[in-house]
Formats: sequence, structure tokens, C-alpha cells
Amino acid sequence: MHRLALFSTFFKGLEYCLFKIRIFSLKVLFIFTIITFIANGSFAQTREYLVCSADTFVFPPKADSAWYHINFGDGKADSSNYSLKHVFAKNGKYNVLVKRTIKGTTDSFRLVANVGSLPKLGFVPVAACYLFKFDNQIADTIAVNGGWFWNFGDGVTSVNTSPSHLYQTEDDYKVNLQYARKNQCSSSSTKTIGVSAGFYPGFDYHANQDEAIFLPLDTSEAHYHWDFGDHDTTDSISPVHSFNHTGNFPVSLIIKSASGCETVYTDTVSVTSAGIQPIIANSNLFAAYPNPFKNELDIHYELIGTKTVVLKLYDATGRLIANISDGIRHTGRYDIYINPTEYRLRAGLYILNAWFDQEYLTQKLVME
Repeated sequence: MHRLALFSTFFKGLEYCLFKIRIFSLKVLFIFTIITFIANGSFAQTREYLVCSADTFVFPPKADSAWYHINFGDGKADSSNYSLKHVFAKNGKYNVLVKRTIKGTTDSFRLVANVGSLPKLGFVPVAACYLFKFDNQIADTIAVNGGWFWNFGDGVTSVNTSPSHLYQTEDDYKVNLQYARKNQCSSSSTKTIGVSAGFYPGFDYHANQDEAIFLPLDTSEAHYHWDFGDHDTTDSISPVHSFNHTGNFPVSLIIKSASGCETVYTDTVSVTSAGIQPIIANSNLFAAYPNPFKNELDIHYELIGTKTVVLKLYDATGRLIANISDGIRHTGRYDIYINPTEYRLRAGLYILNAWFDQEYLTQKLVME
């Protein structure tokens, strides 16, 4: 009897120890499971997807080697090793449970499908010369069933979320952002941007026989490069150059701003046996830009000596539209900024006439 009692006590103690070991094992297993779930993203931040009404929710966006079982949160579920597609019958938010199996290992994570109309799209253009970065103001939450579609207004498009685009010429461009699928909940936003180097690249020169000093009209930028058309170049801002033989030389000025914008201007310098020919009716001394223009017109001219200056603007029929300038002007540079609205200008052809004493110049202008 004593031995039986001893054995009974021993087995009860052993059973108790095994019970404790079992509890400890379960705790370890539970902690391990929690760690595994966290490692597999089970408790990671839930991602929200905007889904158009009557549009198709697709997951995963691109098929991979995994097997998926998805509970769409509306009482329906599906399984496949391809991308699963689902159309929600009503608008609202649905908790989507995704189970993914890869090589015998299964993990789970949740998504939220927000079914309804898209919010109003919006973007902010950030310019660095001809290069624009378009900052999309709506988070990229709809890539699973569509995406973004950009039209930059120059024939180039993009499907990136916040793309960058390099324009080739100065102009005004209508940039449109829209949801890629043109269905009942598509949304779009359009803005007009002005692409400009921000400076005028022209130049003039003052000659003395076969030597001339070349002067850029804008001296505020970072880098200047001259090509005189006779195999000689320089990076001086206002260089002095001599031509060794007669002929017509295409002199080019390349200006580059600190932001990397580069603009090239070329004009012909004529050299005869009498030396470099002075500028008489040269567009460097009298220029209106941009041309075509839209929101603003800049008129630039330079004088050497005192002259009577008259600037008049006519329409295509010859009717006087505006007396822009009339009076005596002295040596120097002059810039006149025209607001087309103030003169009630409309799209069409205009003629700008300029008199500098007895010198007469004209330029055709187009307003868009």
C-alpha cells in the first residue's frame, strides 16, 4: 500500500510536470505564431485601395507563383494561382482578407477596398527650366485596377504616379491628369503651364574695323558660351573678337542657367574689306518675344545716341491698335512689357512698327 501511494504520488507529479510543459509549449508556440504573423505582414498596416463603382478589383496586380484565396468581405470568396478579379455590388468599404501560399507556407494580410467615386484629382507642377516635375496630390491607392494617365500637351503621355517631363520648346501647354479607365467614376484635372527659359538669349555687338565687342542682352545667368563661326570659341560673358577674313559668320551664343536651362541664339555677322558691318536693321536691337505670344509680350530695343522712338501696333487689316511708345530716348537698353488684356488683344496676326529717327523696323506677331 505504501508503494502504491508512492507510485500514485509520483505519477501525479509527473502528470503535473507534463501539464506545465504543455502550457509552456503552447505559450512558446503562441509567441512564435505572433512573431511569424508579424514577420509575414499579418499585422502590418492595412493598405486601402480605391475602386470605381462597377469597376473591377484585381489582386494581385501582377500574377506570381503564389496560390491566393481571397475573401472579398461581401460574402464572396475565390481562389486561384492567377490574379483574382471581383466586382462589388454596392459602394462602401470592404475588409478583404488575402491568404497567400508559396511553397507550402501560408501567410495572411488584410486590404480595404473603398468602392465609390474617385476623389477630385489634383497636381502641382514644379519647374526647373524645360524640365517639369508633376506632384500628384492623390495617393497612389488605385494602381491595382487602373492607374494614372498623363497628357503633357505636347504629344507625350505617361502612366507614372508623379512623373517628370522634359519639354523641347518654349510654349504654353495644357497638362491633363485622369484616371486611366474612362468609366462612370473617372476623374480628371487640367492645368495650363508656361514653359520658358526665363531669359532672352539675344545679343548685340559694337564694331571697330575687324574687331567687335559682343554683349549678351541678359547677363544674369550662370554660363555663357560663344561660337563665332570661324572655329573660335570662348566662355567670356562679353568677349572681344577679331575676324581674320571677310565673309558672313553665324555667331552663336549659348546661355545656361543655374537650374540647367540652356538656350541658343544665332545671328549673322558680315565682315567686308571695310571691316565688320554695323547693326542697322538687326533684330538684336529690336525684338518682341515670345512669338507667338499669349499672356505677355516683351518688347526690347537698345539705342546708341539720342533718338526719337515711336512704337505702334497694328492688326492684320492695318488698323492702329495701340501707341506703345513715343518720345525722345537716350543711349541705353529699354524693355516694355505688354499685357494683351489691357489692349483688348485677341488671337490673330499683328504688326509691330518701330521708328528710331529715320530707321524703320517692323515685326509680325501672332497671338494665340
